Amino acid sequence: MGTFNDYNTINIISNDIYRDVLQKPVDRRGYCINGGLLCFPVYFYRVIGIEQHSDSEYYNELYNLDIELKKIGNIYQRFEKRLDTYVSPQFIDKFNNVWNEIKADTNLRAQYLAVNLSGAGILKYSISDFKNMIIKKAFENCLNFFISNQKHPKNSSIIKNFCIKIIYWFEKYGLHFYKDFDFNGYNPKFLFYGEVKKDEIYFMTFLSYIGFDIMYFNSFSNSEFKDVDPKNSIKLEFDRKVPLKEFPKSESIVTMATTAYQAEKSIESSVNAENPNLFKPRQFENLPTKAITLNTTYEEIFSFWSKEARYRNGFKIHNNTVIIPNIFAKINGTHKDIARYWEDMSNLIKDKGNFIYIIDKVPFSNESSKGYEYRDLFNSKGLLDKDKIKLHKDYPLSFLKTSVQDNILDKSNEILIKEYFKFNIDLNMKIKVISTVFNLQIEILKLLQMFDYPFEVPKLIIYDNSEKGFIVEDYITVALLNAIGLDILVFSPSGYNNIENGIKDNLFNIHNLEDIRFNLSVTKDINKEIKKRKVNNKTSILDTFLSLFNRT
Repeated sequence: MGTFNDYNTINIISNDIYRDVLQKPVDRRGYCINGGLLCFPVYFYRVIGIEQHSDSEYYNELYNLDIELKKIGNIYQRFEKRLDTYVSPQFIDKFNNVWNEIKADTNLRAQYLAVNLSGAGILKYSISDFKNMIIKKAFENCLNFFISNQKHPKNSSIIKNFCIKIIYWFEKYGLHFYKDFDFNGYNPKFLFYGEVKKDEIYFMTFLSYIGFDIMYFNSFSNSEFKDVDPKNSIKLEFDRKVPLKEFPKSESIVTMATTAYQAEKSIESSVNAENPNLFKPRQFENLPTKAITLNTTYEEIFSFWSKEARYRNGFKIHNNTVIIPNIFAKINGTHKDIARYWEDMSNLIKDKGNFIYIIDKVPFSNESSKGYEYRDLFNSKGLLDKDKIKLHKDYPLSFLKTSVQDNILDKSNEILIKEYFKFNIDLNMKIKVISTVFNLQIEILKLLQMFDYPFEVPKLIIYDNSEKGFIVEDYITVALLNAIGLDILVFSPSGYNNIENGIKDNLFNIHNLEDIRFNLSVTKDINKEIKKRKVNNKTSILDTFLSLFNRT
């Protein structure tokens, strides 16, 4: 690494700002040391509007960026509210004394103010001389920029108040990051979200000048950037604007539109996206999954149903997570031509072998009978503790691959955290989730064991021709399988409510056919397919083990 005695930041363009901002500056295009001058590449980006097709995708992108920035270390801060505008009287008195001492009112040139404020100790800190030089130079450039935008550039009160704010904010928010900053390591990074005022934009500019990465997000407007900053930051603006919401505290459930439902989003992937035929068996089995439900027309179900995950709109490997586009829909009623209705169902079943499980009676889950002894299987955050659960005497999943077990338990927590259900998530509900997992039917577990994410997507069909409806454990099972990435179809020839009584409406599609039929039994051929695939409608893997022991 060469030596340097001068410094210049350059705001560079990115092809993927969400990923590139995570790089060290030394690894970025444009970093160099030439004749003692360090050229230091930074990112100062403002992202206005939403590029993604769904709001959930946008907020998930923000949430994941925030998580990744936190992982880098203590060099990152996020701002969602206005910066503190209260400046202590002691600071103002100190600044006024220096201001009067250097006779600033008589010389409002940026260079003069930067040099003399630094010389008087106001803009000088217990850091290296080189870093102090950078701060002084950045302050001068920022002040020049501010003055050039003023209608009255010689108003000393306006300039003095601006200097007080920028210096105070730097000492409060930025200095401790900058003290520990190593030019060969990660640079400090600030993310601003929501509406900002002009002085805050100047503060962002100052931080960018000294080497901070600045990311600004606003889903609705360009805020006051249009009046302040035509050149210092790079703007990514998208046509779709939505009102600002609170910064996401967790990932949202995402749906994705198909071509017939909305304009198709181009597929992006960080691994093998250009040629999905290069995926290897079980290549990603240890990665977490994230399901994106496809919003389809009724006709499109049959097209996507037969496609492997890697050939569906939106499949990708992103941030070490497998993004799986899946189907989750309810079909109310039947065709007037009942033969066509059975033909449609037969087409969904045929050639799927063991990758499809069909349930023809509801409720289909075992109701939870245990409760008290599962109360200790949660961590301090109230979520399922995987280690405790795996050591419990009733734990029945140890025969599955470890990655499959972990995915089941991780997704069990996900359906508790995210807004899947129409009922409250209390301790009893959490216990029901554990009990439901412990009592998953063997055929469902086989589907999960076979699931090789880029390839064939396992499928669940529920045929409900009764008035009994789902129980809580049924909703939990369906939500869990959807979160893992399975395709799920619920057929209700009567059009009675079932899935919609417990699962949030925005998580699945409803398709209404022309006719309504009551007490409609499946055909003999479909009944054969149902019987061929299941052990027993109420058989859990725990029951299976117990029956084996009872025979000996």
